Amino acid sequence: MQCANNLRQIGLAVHNYEGALGVFPKYRRCDTSGGVDADCFALASATTWTGPGEVWWAPYDNRPAPSTTTIA
Repeated sequence: MQCANNLRQIGLAVHNYEGALGVFPKYRRCDTSGGVDADCFALASATTWTGPGEVWWAPYDNRPAPSTTTIA
């Protein structure tokens, strides 16, 4: 029951954000130290890791195991 309430609260927060600003929140902010824009528009792939300053509000990892956040 608690999980359903948490998801409901997240949904309300996202819709309140959209109501106040007119856009839904971006799922992440890119690390700008490497020259990538903060909104990640310059990336060829949405799953490209941009550095340690990257912030996800809804993190997920769809890379094959074993996955790592380091650039090979």
